[in-house]
This record gives sequence, C-alpha cells and structure tokens, in this order.
Amino acid sequence: MIRVCLDTCVIIDMKKMISERRKTLRTIRLTRELDNILQQEAQARRISVNTLINATLTKYAEWDRHIEKFGFISIAGETFKAFLSEVDDQEVEKIGGELGNNMPRAITFF
Repeated sequence: MIRVCLDTCVIIDMKKMISERRKTLRTIRLTRELDNILQQEAQARRISVNTLINATLTKYAEWDRHIEKFGFISIAGETFKAFLSEVDDQEVEKIGGELGNNMPRAITFF
C-alpha cells in the first residue's frame, strides 16, 4: 500500500513486498517533483511505485554503497567504448592486467 498525502508524504508498506522477509513500515517525505518522476517511471515499467522504490533501495544496499568504497563510477557503454578507442591495444592490456591483479584482491579482502 502506498498513500500519497497532500504534502507528498509517501507511506511505504514493506509488509506487502516480500512475504518471506521481516517487514518494516517506513514513512518518507518526497518533493512533488520526485514523486511525479517515480510515478512516471513506475508506470513506464508497469510496476508499482513501491516496487520501484524497493528495487532502487535494494540496489543501493546490495551494490552501490559497497562499490563506492573502491572508486567505481557508472558511465554509459558508448562512453566507455569511446575511451577504449582512443587507447592502443597494448595499453588496454597493460591497464587491464594491472587492475586485474589488484582490484579482485581488494574486493575479496573487503
């Protein structure tokens, strides 16, 4: 259940999300602009705003909050391809080898 009050106070009923897990009812306040964006995105994906918010928070909890510690950033695939096209193959192999030796170890120790 999601109720939107006049001041755009959104109440998320976590009880209806995942029946196997323990649930918590959490109240959050959103700007009208953010609420409109969430509603439009949920409608475009044909899911509820509750499901969209939970998916977003789950991604943050399981991935984003941890990976930030390693300096990762998100870039578009086309941007990444453009960067790679500007570097010769030997340099890409060298960088990949260095990162391949260090990054997995750092993540594993984390």
